[in-house]
Amino acid sequence: MIPESVKKIKWEAFKGCCNLTSVTIPESVMEIKTSAFEGCPNVTIYGKEGTKAERYAREERILFESLD
Repeated sequence: MIPESVKKIKWEAFKGCCNLTSVTIPESVMEIKTSAFEGCPNVTIYGKEGTKAERYAREERILFESLD
């Protein structure tokens, strides 16, 4: 889980983490740069509906699971 204190996930932050299967992104994250999860083919993003996490997952075609 990413801490609530995080506001931004930078470019290629998790690039190449091919064993990463899930990440919970809190509502505090307002920006996720393109390619933040590049090379993570099995990742699922967990977060609240209507947040940047959901929008990013849909834009990048990453599986999203709602915590609502």
